[in-house]
Amino acid sequence: IISEKGGDIEVNGVFFGNAPSTVQLPAGTHTITVKRTGYAPWVRTVTVVPGNVTLKVEFEGVLVRTSRRR
Repeated sequence: IISEKGGDIEVNGVFFGNAPSTVQLPAGTHTITVKRTGYAPWVRTVTVVPGNVTLKVEFEGVLVRTSRRR
């Protein structure tokens, strides 16, 4: 999983590590989520078959705004 901005990787809702990273998964359908503060989560459902696959994460627009109260 490649992400220029880094991020936390979750597989099927369970934290797996930080991007960029190599993730080995058993065959079957998995939901991959990459989260980074300030961005909408990147979520894809993939069906894993034997072999290597590269997923490139590109975050879309800023999601979170911070405000300071005085």
